[in-house]
Amino acid sequence: MIWLTDETRRLISELEAGIDKPRMQLNWEEMMEIAPIHSGSPEEEKAIQYMKKRLEEYGLECRIHRFDAYLSEPKYSSLRIIHPIEMKVQSTPYRQVGTTTPEGFEAEMIYIPPDEMGYADCRDKIVLCEQKTSGDWMGLRAGFLLRLQKMGIKGLVVIEQDDYMPTVCHQRADFSVSGSPTPENINDIQTIQAILHISNKDGQALKKLVKQGGVRAHIVSVMDTGWKSIPLLETEIKGTTEPDKFMLVNAHVDTPPFSPGVVDNLSGNVAIMEAARLLNKNRDKLRRSIRFAIWPGHEIG
Repeated sequence: MIWLTDETRRLISELEAGIDKPRMQLNWEEMMEIAPIHSGSPEEEKAIQYMKKRLEEYGLECRIHRFDAYLSEPKYSSLRIIHPIEMKVQSTPYRQVGTTTPEGFEAEMIYIPPDEMGYADCRDKIVLCEQKTSGDWMGLRAGFLLRLQKMGIKGLVVIEQDDYMPTVCHQRADFSVSGSPTPENINDIQTIQAILHISNKDGQALKKLVKQGGVRAHIVSVMDTGWKSIPLLETEIKGTTEPDKFMLVNAHVDTPPFSPGVVDNLSGNVAIMEAARLLNKNRDKLRRSIRFAIWPGHEIG
């Protein structure tokens, strides 16, 4: 339990009463006109400038920091079964992987169960496997993928483990190296040229077919990976007693691939701006400083 003084309770009540919902709705609608906001894109710059303008209107001083970041943005993917039947399967490309050409490639598709992944021969094959193989909600990752790469895997198609919403095709990533790589860990980023994610429902149907043998598939997974300059927005409300000590309030500006970003993270950024506005109006009551940072590169960095 957090103990609060009567004065602090009154301040919290005043802040809650001062929330301007129409203002927040307007900010959200205007940011939705910018979205989707992919890191390293002109839209990201527009979003940062929009938030900077709003915060300055609320009486805050802002700074924009710029730095180079290693980003891996998925563009599009395609999965087609071409033998023994012809069938298209909805898919999304993994982030932080290699890339195919726009034409893609075809190869034999085999199924490898979780207990045999990393041991069964997969050279020059497109492997159909289960997300639960590595027990990670973001999908297969880390040294596991590097091992498959060394074994000569051609491509990987991962069946979503979520059977609560079995038709949803989630977008996953390999975050073995999270953030920009260093000389020490850049070789930990695997370069398997195609890793796709498919829904649980499609995956179960495809698994039945592939287990019969003789399946060939055509796969495309196009990525834009490299170093880009990206902006980080910062503002600070100085405290009155211990200004050198601060609480950091932060959020990411960019939206997930293949998503308009309605909740993630435009709603969050709108809430951050409103919190900054309210706290700045009551800055004389702050003992310590509050620093706000709106950072890029979260979804694909």
